[in-house]
Amino acid sequence: MTWLLCMGDSLTASVYPYYLRCLLQQEQQPPRVITLAKKGYGSRRYLRYTLSHLPLWQTVFSGTVLLMLGTNDVRRGFNYNTTKGFYRHMDKLVGHILAAGFTLIISLVPPVQAAAWPEFSSRSRRRIVSEINPAIRSLAKQHHLPLVDNYTPLQHTAFPDGVHPDDQGCRLIAQNWHQRLKGRP
Repeated sequence: MTWLLCMGDSLTASVYPYYLRCLLQQEQQPPRVITLAKKGYGSRRYLRYTLSHLPLWQTVFSGTVLLMLGTNDVRRGFNYNTTKGFYRHMDKLVGHILAAGFTLIISLVPPVQAAAWPEFSSRSRRRIVSEINPAIRSLAKQHHLPLVDNYTPLQHTAFPDGVHPDDQGCRLIAQNWHQRLKGRP
């Protein structure tokens, strides 16, 4: 059996994996879609979480990891991470996922709008554009990974709380992953 492991933060804990599962059900032998999301986790905490669970996942699952992580790295306070720290944690995470034998597809982080959450600011929005997503592009290039753009198509999507996309945005994320899985950029 083939698996799709959706890894990330609360954006991955949304309904996009469900919509992706629905799109994949049209295939003759659809993969099983599993969500391994940790709400509120930045790259540093998610790396620790992954390292503690990867040996088990490796024995149970085989297939492709869809990784979208970085939004919480730009929030003020607990999960704040420098760009250098983000890159270092993501590079280690990517390395461990690949060394475990998984295929990996990585995604740019969706935009953050004017948030009702005080932890996210205009600086957070700028960092996604000027630091986090360029770091993700660099990681994809360095590791020869397919890259999904979940930033550009969601720029005009509603984010009711400023951070999490609405249902239409979650459907767009699922469609973007699906297109990449089908070999279309």
